[in-house]
Amino acid sequence: MMEIMGVFYNILGVVLLVLAGFVIWIKWDAVLLMLTGDSKIHWSRYDQAFWCCFRCCGLTSGEWTRSLSGAICKCECWPFFSRRYAGRNLVRMLGESVGLVPTQVLVENVVVGDLPCSWMRSRLYLQVEVGDGPPQVSEVLEDCNPKVAHFQTRFTLAVLRGGNGAPVRFVIRELHVLGHRDVCECHVNQGDIVDWAGAGWQSHPQGPLRFRMYPPSGGEQPGARTLPSWIFLEFTIPDEPPAASRAMGSFGLHLVLSNGDVVETDSAKKFKQDYQLLSSGGDPLPPGCEPDEEVVGDLQKAKRRQIGIVRCGFVSVLLFWLGFVGLVSYFGSCWIEWKKIAVLVEHDLDFPVAESEQLRVWHDCGYDENSFYRALRATLRYISRYMEKRFLGFVGMAPPRPESPPDASSTTMDPILNPCMPSAASVHETCTNLPEGTSSPMFPAPVLEYFVECSASFTCDDARAVMSLCKNAFDTGIILLVLLAVISCVMHVYFQHKEKRAYRLVDSGARDLEG
Repeated sequence: MMEIMGVFYNILGVVLLVLAGFVIWIKWDAVLLMLTGDSKIHWSRYDQAFWCCFRCCGLTSGEWTRSLSGAICKCECWPFFSRRYAGRNLVRMLGESVGLVPTQVLVENVVVGDLPCSWMRSRLYLQVEVGDGPPQVSEVLEDCNPKVAHFQTRFTLAVLRGGNGAPVRFVIRELHVLGHRDVCECHVNQGDIVDWAGAGWQSHPQGPLRFRMYPPSGGEQPGARTLPSWIFLEFTIPDEPPAASRAMGSFGLHLVLSNGDVVETDSAKKFKQDYQLLSSGGDPLPPGCEPDEEVVGDLQKAKRRQIGIVRCGFVSVLLFWLGFVGLVSYFGSCWIEWKKIAVLVEHDLDFPVAESEQLRVWHDCGYDENSFYRALRATLRYISRYMEKRFLGFVGMAPPRPESPPDASSTTMDPILNPCMPSAASVHETCTNLPEGTSSPMFPAPVLEYFVECSASFTCDDARAVMSLCKNAFDTGIILLVLLAVISCVMHVYFQHKEKRAYRLVDSGARDLEG
């Protein structure tokens, strides 16, 4: 009876787990909204590809290419060196050209007309939806004339070239006392918007355009109106922000006020002196409620130094691990390649052996798989066992190597019981005396197999020393990882200490005065 109940509860647990997964899959938006407060994930496969391939996993932003583009893009002889690219981030421009990075497009002079609002004045507003970004909403026009309505709001859209993203949705909504109603909508391809703005194949903006708008259902509603609704707008490319405002930690500002005055400054200290900080009630706050800009500048420099040191350490550790993986994979896969030649020798074949005969023998002995991937899989298995030995106290492992442990001290041929499993001494003899008509194998990694040869001295003569070197390199890599984590934590704590000391200068009574 107890066994039956145990089986029943196991089946019930599996069913409940499947149902929970099904509900999460169907109601993913609601689950995401409950966990994060947002129903969308603002990270697409295009962002991931650009971050990994173009920004080197976040190690560079490409801002250093602005000076390069400013120097070379000063002529119109070739489209790539056009003057409109001068001073631009070339890495981001390359991402924009392949459709991975959105292009910023300005939408202005928006006019809608012939709206199906029963020819009565209404409260209308425009909403623009682009991909997974938050929707942008215009001002609400009170007592709006449905025959023609002009929206003063300017929209900045992040659209992808090539039409990779979903179409941009322009929807006119009528605001009610409770809720709203979609009046009409229009869907425009993202790639077309980039072209019409002059950032795609067209070198100049298309100018104002007027598009047909349809009911929210997507089709024509007979008798709803006599005139088709439309939207009039213009796509342009916004100006690049000032160089001073793009540099991390610097202060650059250019404003044109309503009275015609121009505010242009690159000094945060002067700007704060000209425009005093006020409370939410409009009362001036006393001096000391903001830290000194020189102190803030020192903090920013310290933080940038910290980030630079951590990134340099990360790159160094990454290069070390890449070298370690390259060393182990080279040794392991080349050892398997030498072993495959030894298998042919132990089968007493006449050399040179035909390719078809080689493939047949290797297939019968289980050597069909690429040696590089086989060595990587074996290396991961040995590393996991080595980690168990070091940190968990489980059963130990032999020195990490991808295949059968070669006995470097053995110099005589052992009796072969299985021609598919030659001994280490047999493989070593094969490395030393290659059969007639056989050349040294190539490193079987992708691409490298065409020009990187397996070294007999490295993979055969002193195999045990190489395996010991790999083990020591693995231990060194673990130590470097721990040191990098410790250094990052220490620098983070030290910066927080300096930050707290700097911001103690802020008057604690400023908040009371503001309240």
